Amino acid sequence: MRQHGLTRNGELIVLQRFHGGVRVEPPVGDGPRNEVLVVDVESTGLEPGRDRLIELAAARITVERESGRVVAHAHTRSWLEDPGRPLPAEIVRLTGISDADLAGQRIPDDDVRALVDGVELIVAHNARFDRAMCVARFPWLESDTAPAWGCSLDQIDWRGYGHRHADLGSLGKDHGFFYDAHRATIDVEALIRLLGMRPDVKDAPPYLAELLADAARDWYAVAASGTPYDARHDLRARGYRWDPDAKQWHTRVAAELLEVELDWVRELCAQYGSGRPVAAQIPFRARFDAAFTPAWEPR
Repeated sequence: MRQHGLTRNGELIVLQRFHGGVRVEPPVGDGPRNEVLVVDVESTGLEPGRDRLIELAAARITVERESGRVVAHAHTRSWLEDPGRPLPAEIVRLTGISDADLAGQRIPDDDVRALVDGVELIVAHNARFDRAMCVARFPWLESDTAPAWGCSLDQIDWRGYGHRHADLGSLGKDHGFFYDAHRATIDVEALIRLLGMRPDVKDAPPYLAELLADAARDWYAVAASGTPYDARHDLRARGYRWDPDAKQWHTRVAAELLEVELDWVRELCAQYGSGRPVAAQIPFRARFDAAFTPAWEPR
């Protein structure tokens, strides 16, 4: 990992405060472009459906698909909403938002619809949470005509690039800037700044181009069905997670890695003398839908 802001003697790291704003670059070609909406939310807690949205910020940008350059930006919008209950003290401390700030406020549905109209992808840093909170407030975001969601936390290999922590604040510091986090507007614009930067890999495009390329890939859920309890260590070590409803260990892989993963599960099942691999394609629209249930098929 290249540490941005490192001084020549290697003894100091200089970080620049990010005050907000979105940098727009001139296009480098006439290739395909994507309309992207970058969003962030603040809420009364971490349980969608139970907790309420209190702030929504969104910035609409036009991105060159191959270069990852932001070539247009519609100004960032933000709104507050009264949750109808007092804020927990921890939320007030984290966000600086008070009950008085929210009193009588409501996010205008028509304005949100207008901002989303024509967008091909909605991006958030931890889209499973942001998507769930937004869908709970705006159910039309779950319709077949609504944009798909992308996740800058999940779709970029931050660990592979050498970053120990993948929260937005830590990634910003690794890339030479810091900001006052936990307000939706600055988080949105800080994310756009981060995604416009490049990993320390030769000829690598900006992170935003990587995310858009991943959005075009097919993904599959793979599970080890019927494996014995003793196999849990091998499965956990490979990144599998336990599904208490289906009662099996599962993971997700890109289509080009599907057969490799199925072969690994077959070998594991043979080693322990029971079990079989099952798989299901994940529609991209459902990739960050926490309520999505795979249609498992034996493989």
